Amino acid sequence: ITEKISDTQQEYISKIITAATRAGNLTKKLLTFSHRGTKASTTIDCEKIISDTIEILKRTIDKIVDISFDNKASAVSIIGDDSMLQNAFLNISINAAQAMPEGGKLTFTIENIYFDRNYCDSLPFDIQPGEYVEISIRDTGTGMSREGMSRIFEPFFTTKEQGKGTGLGLSMVYAAVIEHSGAINVYSEEGTGTVFNVYLPLSKEAGKDNVYAESL
Repeated sequence: ITEKISDTQQEYISKIITAATRAGNLTKKLLTFSHRGTKASTTIDCEKIISDTIEILKRTIDKIVDISFDNKASAVSIIGDDSMLQNAFLNISINAAQAMPEGGKLTFTIENIYFDRNYCDSLPFDIQPGEYVEISIRDTGTGMSREGMSRIFEPFFTTKEQGKGTGLGLSMVYAAVIEHSGAINVYSEEGTGTVFNVYLPLSKEAGKDNVYAESL
């Protein structure tokens, strides 16, 4: 005999399923952050990743945000996991869009850059001298305070209202960049906007027409 499920029971079941799904997603994020996930290593075209990311954003974020892309790089090939990197770029971009509730501009720029040994040693990242792709994601949103900017990559730190963020999104971005032997920084001013700069090492087969980096 099949007993009919009441509306109350159905509501409880839905809540359990929702909670389980959220727990599963949170576990995946924690595994990624702790570097226990599986990372693929293939040749990746950074220009294509950004183009694909923009196509996703155009279908998901509000049309009042204008998106543009400027590729200034002569070499865009890196080695890594395209899904992990695309998720990282989406995390940054969605946060940027949420910081522009009245609309604004979201700009992606790719350039080539070179880091020498002295410069690498001066950075708080374990990166090697060589040629890099610089991916900049800039918004004209509300910006962040100095405190927020200094803590932006901390796990579970969020400037969003309670219940609207886990505080793991940008921690995952940081972890993904480190996993790809890269570097990342952020600069923001309240009322002006924010720019994230991601630096990823070019593959050995990439071109040589790059510029020298003086500062991040």
